[in-house]
Amino acid sequence: MIIWIFSNPPFSKRKQVIEHLFTFGKPFAMLMPLVSIALKSIREKIDQCELLVFDKRIKFISSEGIICKNPPSETAYIGHKILPKQIVYRKLEE
Repeated sequence: MIIWIFSNPPFSKRKQVIEHLFTFGKPFAMLMPLVSIALKSIREKIDQCELLVFDKRIKFISSEGIICKNPPSETAYIGHKILPKQIVYRKLEE
């Protein structure tokens, strides 16, 4: 059985989430602020991490359906054992 974990964790808990996910040894991808790669828990495993980066900021939609037109930071998927190479770049459609 293959288990993949995809999530958008609370940004305030991203360090704990990444550390915990690596203990499973399963493929995962987390949508996080791009600066998260500077966290010690990620830097220590950077050779095992993959990045899916985009040409523009991802817009988030609240539970009320409101689109955040000016997200506070650049986000990317930080993953492990998901992508075909360590860094993948994609263009987002409007």
